[in-house]
Amino acid sequence: MIFSFFKKTFFLTSFVLFASSAVYAAPANHDALMADEEYKNAFESYTATLKEAEERLEAKDFADLKKSLEAAMTEQVKEDMASDTKESEAWESAYTIALERAKQEIKRDWLRRHPEGAQGFYRMQSKAFDGWLLVEKGDEPDLYAVEIYAIQKNAPNNSGELAGFGKLKGNVMSAVDKNDDQNPVNITFKGDTATIAEPEAFKKSGALGAGVTFDGDFVREKK
Repeated sequence: MIFSFFKKTFFLTSFVLFASSAVYAAPANHDALMADEEYKNAFESYTATLKEAEERLEAKDFADLKKSLEAAMTEQVKEDMASDTKESEAWESAYTIALERAKQEIKRDWLRRHPEGAQGFYRMQSKAFDGWLLVEKGDEPDLYAVEIYAIQKNAPNNSGELAGFGKLKGNVMSAVDKNDDQNPVNITFKGDTATIAEPEAFKKSGALGAGVTFDGDFVREKK
């Protein structure tokens, strides 16, 4: 019985590769699952985004991204199906998450190629955290879209993020989350380094949870 269960699970979560320029990954019974409208929409949206990534990214960067996405999808589907999620729903969720990751990488790649003033993609420099800062010019002068993320290296479930906007004055930006414009963080830009300092009010707001901080230097990546 145990062997039969694992044999069935492996069959359901195995990949087949479709012949195309991007070589898309899908479950072995993909054709049957395409009858499910939500699965079909998720698959087609994912493959369209992956095709865009293939066109925009350098060959090695695209290959690394695709490999990472497929590994993550495989793991996610296995975990979801082990908890009795329908196969079509497990794949739909995996494609949706992978699509968002691909979109993020397309944006990051564009910012690496178009650093301008404060605009850019910055990588966190920390022994305790992995993280990044994304700054993108808006339509109004000195107004930017801002995203900040940090995850604790020795506690991967402990992370924090900010997604909102920032106002630049000189070389200092005051950035707030779109859901909390009363507690800004300060970002100072000098060359390719952005330094984040959390005011005491931001720390006390509990926006990031215990043990997570954005404080420190972030270095801009360029191509």
